Amino acid sequence: FAAGNQKLAAQQSADMPYDLHFIDMMVIHHQEGIEMAQLAETKASKAAVKAFATNTAAEQQKDIEELQRYRNQWYAGKPIMDHATMMSMMQKMHPGRKMNMEDTRRKLRATSGPAFDRLFLDTMSHHHMMAVEMGKDAETKAEHTEIKDFARKGVTKQNAEIAEMKRLKGTGTSKAP
Repeated sequence: FAAGNQKLAAQQSADMPYDLHFIDMMVIHHQEGIEMAQLAETKASKAAVKAFATNTAAEQQKDIEELQRYRNQWYAGKPIMDHATMMSMMQKMHPGRKMNMEDTRRKLRATSGPAFDRLFLDTMSHHHMMAVEMGKDAETKAEHTEIKDFARKGVTKQNAEIAEMKRLKGTGTSKAP
């Protein structure tokens, strides 16, 4: 079964224009980010982490809507990349980075208090780093200027959010002078 999925994933990605591949991957990736942020909106112990999660979910939803407009404009009728294909492609693109969303959700649900905040910020930082790598790749490989612009803005935005998460992790953990 796994070998069959890998063959299907390879075939599906080989038949996809790069921009369609990027759109589908980023939509799935952002949907996963929204799921994590929604957990943090209710489970985070710090108001600043909850606010960050709310803003992140809203921004990623806007990105999904923009990408879906491009998909509908350029690739209407093309099949949507399935999750197994996306995971296979992520493994190839980021061999050292693994993110099993089911495992991540389970860990986040099982954690609470300040430990939840740390786990969420660490996990979301990792998630954003993967999006930065995808965006940098798209800046050079995308065919459509709109996708290159989206990727460039996304890299900037995701890097700023990574810096914000580092700041949030430091809040309340350092000793007062």
